[in-house]
Amino acid sequence: MAAEDIVSECFINAFQRKEDFPSLGQLKSFLFTAAKNAALNYIKAQKRHDDIHHSIERGADRYSIDVENAYIKTEVLQFISGEIEKLPPQCRQVVHLAIIEGKSAPEIAAELNMAYQTVLNQKAKGVGLLRTAVLKNKLLSLPMLVLALNMLHR
Repeated sequence: MAAEDIVSECFINAFQRKEDFPSLGQLKSFLFTAAKNAALNYIKAQKRHDDIHHSIERGADRYSIDVENAYIKTEVLQFISGEIEKLPPQCRQVVHLAIIEGKSAPEIAAELNMAYQTVLNQKAKGVGLLRTAVLKNKLLSLPMLVLALNMLHR
């Protein structure tokens, strides 16, 4: 259909400029050149169109993956936060600061006015309890389970 449209346009252009072609040879040359150029332009435009659509599809796929990852991370954080609330008080404070707020052991020790080794012990105890809770939870999907365990590994 595109080829038929190109040829039709070339004949219309030739008819509108019929005074420019005193001989049949010049008309044939014009039609050949015009059809070739129009076909090349069509191919270029089609390629640009396809490239744009592929780019949009890749962006949509990337966006979809980002949204899915954000959802999984939110679910995992919500689950871990719920499990942190079940920990003993001192352990809960240390684990919350370490995992949720991302603070280092020296920062936690200074903030809670606690010995550095106590922070390490409480964190190890809390993370161990959280790992057990995560592994026991049958409702977590594999991606959520992997993310939860990675978060606890830090």
